[in-house]
Amino acid sequence: MAQTKKLVLVAALTIGAAVGLTAMTRADDGAADPYTLDTCPVSGEKLGGMGKPVVVEHDGREIRLCCKGCTKKFHKDAASILKKVDEAIIAQQKPHYPAGPCVVSGDEMGGDMGDPVDYVHGNRYLQLCCKGCIKDLKKDPAKFLAKLDERIIAEQKGSYTLDTCVVSGEKLDAMGKPFDVVLGNRLVRLCCKMCVKKVHADPAAHLAKLGHGGHDGHGDGHGDGHGDGHGDDHDEHGKKGHDDHGKKKGHDGHDDDH
Repeated sequence: MAQTKKLVLVAALTIGAAVGLTAMTRADDGAADPYTLDTCPVSGEKLGGMGKPVVVEHDGREIRLCCKGCTKKFHKDAASILKKVDEAIIAQQKPHYPAGPCVVSGDEMGGDMGDPVDYVHGNRYLQLCCKGCIKDLKKDPAKFLAKLDERIIAEQKGSYTLDTCVVSGEKLDAMGKPFDVVLGNRLVRLCCKMCVKKVHADPAAHLAKLGHGGHDGHGDGHGDGHGDGHGDDHDEHGKKGHDDHGKKKGHDGHDDDH
Protein backbone atom coordinates (compact mmCIF):
# COMPACT_ATOMS: atom_id res chain seq x y z
CA MET A 1 0.00 0.00 0.00
CA ALA A 2 2.82 2.36 0.92
CA GLN A 3 4.59 1.52 -2.33
CA THR A 4 1.41 2.25 -4.29
CA LYS A 5 1.03 5.66 -2.65
CA LYS A 6 4.64 6.42 -3.40
CA LEU A 7 4.16 5.59 -7.08
CA VAL A 8 1.02 7.73 -7.26
CA LEU A 9 2.86 10.66 -5.66
CA VAL A 10 5.77 10.36 -8.07
CA ALA A 11 3.40 10.21 -11.03
CA ALA A 12 1.52 13.28 -9.80
CA LEU A 13 4.71 15.25 -9.33
CA THR A 14 5.91 14.23 -12.79
CA ILE A 15 2.66 15.30 -14.42
CA GLY A 16 2.66 18.54 -12.45
CA ALA A 17 6.19 19.32 -13.53
CA ALA A 18 5.33 18.58 -17.15
CA VAL A 19 2.28 20.84 -17.01
CA GLY A 20 4.32 23.60 -15.42
CA LEU A 21 7.02 23.24 -18.07
CA THR A 22 4.46 23.34 -20.84
CA ALA A 23 2.87 26.48 -19.41
CA MET A 24 6.26 28.14 -19.07
CA THR A 25 7.19 27.19 -22.63
CA ARG A 26 3.93 28.48 -24.02
CA ALA A 27 4.35 31.73 -22.13
CA ASP A 28 7.87 32.12 -23.48
CA ASP A 29 6.88 31.24 -27.05
CA GLY A 30 3.80 33.40 -26.96
CA ALA A 31 5.54 36.47 -25.61
CA ALA A 32 4.65 39.44 -27.77
CA ASP A 33 7.46 41.02 -29.75
CA PRO A 34 8.44 44.41 -28.37
CA TYR A 35 7.87 47.71 -30.14
CA THR A 36 11.02 48.25 -32.21
CA LEU A 37 10.37 51.72 -33.65
CA ASP A 38 12.13 54.71 -32.11
CA THR A 39 9.30 57.22 -32.48
CA CYS A 40 5.95 57.77 -30.77
CA PRO A 41 3.15 56.76 -33.19
CA VAL A 42 0.92 59.55 -31.89
CA SER A 43 3.16 62.61 -31.82
CA GLY A 44 6.01 61.51 -34.06
CA GLU A 45 8.50 62.52 -31.34
CA LYS A 46 11.62 60.47 -30.70
CA LEU A 47 11.11 58.10 -27.78
CA GLY A 48 13.14 59.14 -24.77
CA GLY A 49 12.99 62.84 -25.63
CA MET A 50 10.37 63.40 -22.93
CA GLY A 51 11.65 60.92 -20.41
CA LYS A 52 11.06 57.21 -20.17
CA PRO A 53 8.56 56.04 -22.84
CA VAL A 54 5.09 55.02 -21.74
CA VAL A 55 4.31 51.41 -22.67
CA VAL A 56 0.69 50.56 -23.46
CA GLU A 57 -0.83 47.29 -24.59
CA HIS A 58 -3.48 46.99 -27.27
CA ASP A 59 -4.93 43.54 -28.00
CA GLY A 60 -1.80 41.95 -26.61
CA ARG A 61 0.48 44.18 -28.66
CA GLU A 62 3.06 46.49 -27.10
CA ILE A 63 3.11 50.13 -28.21
CA ARG A 64 5.48 52.79 -26.85
CA LEU A 65 4.47 56.43 -26.52
CA CYS A 66 6.59 59.48 -25.77
CA CYS A 67 4.49 60.54 -22.76
CA LYS A 68 1.31 59.91 -20.81
CA GLY A 69 -0.43 62.70 -22.69
CA CYS A 70 -0.43 60.53 -25.82
CA THR A 71 -2.18 57.61 -24.14
CA LYS A 72 -5.70 58.98 -24.41
CA LYS A 73 -5.22 60.03 -28.03
CA PHE A 74 -3.86 56.60 -28.91
CA HIS A 75 -6.84 54.73 -27.47
CA LYS A 76 -9.23 57.18 -29.09
CA ASP A 77 -7.90 56.46 -32.60
CA ALA A 78 -6.05 53.16 -32.18
CA ALA A 79 -7.06 51.66 -35.53
CA SER A 80 -5.64 54.42 -37.71
CA ILE A 81 -2.54 54.83 -35.54
CA LEU A 82 -1.80 51.10 -35.63
CA LYS A 83 -2.13 51.18 -39.41
CA LYS A 84 0.69 53.73 -39.50
CA VAL A 85 2.70 51.60 -37.08
CA ASP A 86 2.30 48.59 -39.39
CA GLU A 87 3.51 50.63 -42.37
CA ALA A 88 6.54 51.75 -40.38
CA ILE A 89 7.33 48.22 -39.20
CA ILE A 90 7.17 46.92 -42.78
CA ALA A 91 9.61 49.65 -43.86
CA GLN A 92 11.91 48.85 -40.96
CA GLN A 93 11.88 45.05 -41.01
CA LYS A 94 11.28 44.05 -44.64
CA PRO A 95 14.89 44.72 -45.75
CA HIS A 96 16.06 42.06 -43.26
CA TYR A 97 13.48 39.41 -44.14
CA PRO A 98 15.13 36.09 -45.07
CA ALA A 99 14.85 34.48 -48.47
CA GLY A 100 12.90 31.28 -48.85
CA PRO A 101 9.38 29.89 -48.99
CA CYS A 102 6.38 31.07 -47.00
CA VAL A 103 6.88 30.19 -43.32
CA VAL A 104 3.21 29.22 -43.02
CA SER A 105 2.44 27.12 -46.13
CA GLY A 106 5.95 26.19 -47.20
CA ASP A 107 5.11 27.27 -50.75
CA GLU A 108 7.50 29.32 -52.84
CA MET A 109 6.76 33.01 -53.21
CA GLY A 110 5.31 34.42 -56.42
CA GLY A 111 4.33 32.32 -59.41
CA ASP A 112 0.70 31.28 -59.53
CA MET A 113 0.17 32.67 -56.02
CA GLY A 114 0.81 36.22 -57.21
CA ASP A 115 2.85 38.81 -55.37
CA PRO A 116 3.82 38.04 -51.75
CA VAL A 117 1.63 39.54 -49.03
CA ASP A 118 3.19 41.93 -46.52
CA TYR A 119 1.69 41.27 -43.09
CA VAL A 120 2.42 42.46 -39.56
CA HIS A 121 1.57 40.22 -36.63
CA GLY A 122 2.05 41.96 -33.30
CA ASN A 123 5.24 43.87 -33.99
CA ARG A 124 6.74 41.43 -36.48
CA TYR A 125 6.75 41.65 -40.26
CA LEU A 126 6.11 38.48 -42.24
CA GLN A 127 6.04 37.88 -45.97
CA LEU A 128 3.35 35.36 -46.87
CA CYS A 129 2.58 33.65 -50.15
CA CYS A 130 -1.10 34.58 -50.03
CA LYS A 131 -3.80 36.13 -47.87
CA GLY A 132 -5.09 32.66 -47.01
CA CYS A 133 -2.01 32.11 -44.85
CA ILE A 134 -3.01 34.93 -42.51
CA LYS A 135 -5.78 32.81 -41.00
CA ASP A 136 -3.44 29.86 -40.46
CA LEU A 137 -0.80 32.14 -38.94
CA LYS A 138 -3.28 33.45 -36.39
CA LYS A 139 -4.13 29.91 -35.27
CA ASP A 140 -0.60 29.28 -34.00
CA PRO A 141 1.59 32.39 -34.36
CA ALA A 142 4.26 31.13 -31.95
CA LYS A 143 4.89 28.10 -34.16
CA PHE A 144 5.42 30.11 -37.34
CA LEU A 145 7.37 32.92 -35.68
CA ALA A 146 9.71 30.30 -34.24
CA LYS A 147 10.29 28.99 -37.78
CA LEU A 148 10.97 32.52 -38.97
CA ASP A 149 13.42 33.12 -36.12
CA GLU A 150 15.33 29.94 -37.01
CA ARG A 151 15.61 31.05 -40.62
CA ILE A 152 16.75 34.55 -39.67
CA ILE A 153 19.42 33.25 -37.30
CA ALA A 154 20.68 30.76 -39.87
CA GLU A 155 20.86 33.39 -42.62
CA GLN A 156 22.32 36.27 -40.62
CA LYS A 157 24.72 34.48 -38.27
CA GLY A 158 27.40 33.98 -40.91
CA SER A 159 27.65 37.70 -41.67
CA TYR A 160 27.20 38.98 -38.11
CA THR A 161 30.28 41.08 -37.44
CA LEU A 162 29.89 42.33 -33.86
CA ASP A 163 31.99 40.43 -31.33
CA THR A 164 30.55 42.09 -28.23
CA CYS A 165 27.14 41.97 -26.55
CA VAL A 166 25.02 45.04 -27.39
CA VAL A 167 23.76 45.11 -23.79
CA SER A 168 26.76 44.44 -21.55
CA GLY A 169 29.61 45.25 -23.91
CA GLU A 170 31.22 41.95 -22.94
CA LYS A 171 32.79 39.66 -25.52
CA LEU A 172 30.16 37.32 -26.90
CA ASP A 173 32.06 34.28 -25.69
CA ALA A 174 32.83 35.73 -22.26
CA MET A 175 30.16 33.61 -20.60
CA GLY A 176 30.23 30.64 -22.94
CA LYS A 177 28.25 30.23 -26.11
CA PRO A 178 26.52 33.45 -27.30
CA PHE A 179 22.76 33.66 -26.79
CA ASP A 180 20.92 34.48 -30.04
CA VAL A 181 17.64 36.38 -30.17
CA VAL A 182 15.66 37.92 -33.03
CA LEU A 183 14.49 41.50 -32.68
CA GLY A 184 12.62 43.23 -35.50
CA ASN A 185 13.71 40.44 -37.88
CA ARG A 186 17.36 41.07 -37.04
CA LEU A 187 19.72 38.71 -35.30
CA VAL A 188 21.02 40.09 -32.01
CA ARG A 189 23.78 38.08 -30.32
CA LEU A 190 24.09 38.44 -26.55
CA CYS A 191 26.66 37.25 -24.04
CA CYS A 192 23.99 35.48 -21.96
CA LYS A 193 20.28 34.90 -21.52
CA MET A 194 20.17 37.47 -18.71
CA CYS A 195 20.62 40.24 -21.30
CA VAL A 196 17.37 39.41 -23.13
CA LYS A 197 15.26 41.37 -20.67
CA LYS A 198 17.45 44.44 -21.15
CA VAL A 199 17.13 44.21 -24.94
CA HIS A 200 13.35 44.05 -24.71
CA ALA A 201 13.29 46.96 -22.28
CA ASP A 202 14.73 49.31 -24.92
CA PRO A 203 14.66 47.49 -28.28
CA ALA A 204 15.11 50.51 -30.56
CA ALA A 205 18.28 51.61 -28.76
CA HIS A 206 19.83 48.17 -28.97
CA LEU A 207 18.90 47.74 -32.62
CA ALA A 208 20.59 51.06 -33.33
CA LYS A 209 23.80 49.64 -31.88
CA LEU A 210 23.85 47.02 -34.63
CA GLY A 211 24.20 49.67 -37.34
CA HIS A 212 26.35 48.20 -40.08
CA GLY A 213 27.89 45.83 -37.57
CA GLY A 214 25.07 43.33 -37.50
CA HIS A 215 24.99 41.41 -40.75
CA ASP A 216 26.52 42.77 -43.94
CA GLY A 217 24.21 44.17 -46.59
CA HIS A 218 21.24 44.90 -44.34
CA GLY A 219 22.39 47.66 -42.00
CA ASP A 220 20.91 50.47 -44.09
CA GLY A 221 17.43 48.99 -43.85
CA HIS A 222 17.11 49.53 -40.11
CA GLY A 223 14.91 52.45 -39.24
CA ASP A 224 14.27 53.65 -42.79
CA GLY A 225 10.83 55.10 -43.29
CA HIS A 226 9.51 54.93 -39.76
CA GLY A 227 9.62 58.65 -39.08
CA ASP A 228 7.40 59.90 -41.87
CA GLY A 229 4.55 57.52 -41.17
CA HIS A 230 3.77 58.78 -37.67
CA GLY A 231 1.83 61.77 -36.51
CA ASP A 232 1.00 63.29 -39.92
CA ASP A 233 -2.54 64.10 -38.85
CA HIS A 234 -1.69 65.08 -35.29
CA ASP A 235 -0.30 68.57 -35.94
CA GLU A 236 -1.92 70.01 -32.86
CA HIS A 237 0.05 67.50 -30.87
CA GLY A 238 3.35 67.99 -32.69
CA LYS A 239 6.48 69.68 -31.47
CA LYS A 240 4.75 72.99 -30.79
CA GLY A 241 1.65 71.40 -29.36
CA HIS A 242 3.27 69.59 -26.50
CA ASP A 243 2.96 72.54 -24.13
CA ASP A 244 0.13 70.91 -22.18
CA HIS A 245 2.25 67.93 -21.29
CA GLY A 246 5.71 69.11 -22.33
CA LYS A 247 9.08 68.20 -21.05
CA LYS A 248 8.97 67.81 -17.31
CA LYS A 249 11.99 67.91 -15.12
CA GLY A 250 10.59 64.98 -13.18
CA HIS A 251 10.91 62.57 -16.12
CA ASP A 252 13.67 60.05 -15.56
CA GLY A 253 15.75 58.89 -18.49
CA HIS A 254 16.39 55.28 -19.37
CA ASP A 255 18.25 53.45 -16.65
CA ASP A 256 21.21 51.43 -17.79
CA ASP A 257 22.03 49.41 -14.75
CA HIS A 258 23.53 46.43 -16.53
